[in-house]
Amino acid sequence: MLLSLIYVLALFSAVFASPTPQWFSPTSVKRSDFSHEPPAARGLTNAMRLARGYPLKAPARRSDTARRGVPSSVPSGSYKPPSRLTRGYLQFTTTDGQSAGFIGTQTNKDGDFLLATGNNDQLLVEIDLVKAKSGPTTITTVNGGTGVSYFAGIIGSTSTSNNLSPDSLRSAAITIFALHTLILPSSSYFNFGGSSDQSSQSGAFLETAIFAYSATNNSITVQWANTDGTNAETFIGLTQQGAFGTGDRNACEQEFGTVTWVTLSFVPQ
Repeated sequence: MLLSLIYVLALFSAVFASPTPQWFSPTSVKRSDFSHEPPAARGLTNAMRLARGYPLKAPARRSDTARRGVPSSVPSGSYKPPSRLTRGYLQFTTTDGQSAGFIGTQTNKDGDFLLATGNNDQLLVEIDLVKAKSGPTTITTVNGGTGVSYFAGIIGSTSTSNNLSPDSLRSAAITIFALHTLILPSSSYFNFGGSSDQSSQSGAFLETAIFAYSATNNSITVQWANTDGTNAETFIGLTQQGAFGTGDRNACEQEFGTVTWVTLSFVPQ
């Protein structure tokens, strides 16, 4: 009964208490959390505050919860940007629209790629089609054999110049060449030291970043870079010895006879 009376008195006092204002000071709030600085000091740097006699601004507080945040769904260090490489095959097409075959995985003694004999030995390559749309890029091989990394063009053994031009066959003939050493194509052209045992052309001049892609018809054009920085128009031909590029079709046929002129296209896997 006594406890009930005390409770009623306490409730009565709370309801009919004097309206005298009381300071509300919960234990979870500290006076230091409230700003007592003059309005004129707000927005000033500590150097400006010190010069004007205002108290320095306290360092900003950060809670542990804010630092921890929400755990990422992707573990740190494991993120990989999406690959833009597209796999496919390289097909030759004649000027009248007929298929002339695909580049195969087999090479001759000099390392030049030969035509595929069937579906099982077609050369599988990777191309960054986004990059290839904006200019020449590299083509990497997937199943080209041990050590084969890049698809490239190499100056033919009968050439006396590293440049292509429409007036001289000997400065125009190049071949499609298989690289059997890991070469990072940091530039569009460079000298190859002949470290491959399948290449008989020591010190040969070759280029890798010469392939441009057109999304309109999936064509691959060869943009050979001459040593003076110009890009030569390049034509691709087929003979029994394989595929090659040249800057002068007429001179090429005068030297080697009839040539099947083709275009190169990329067929996605």
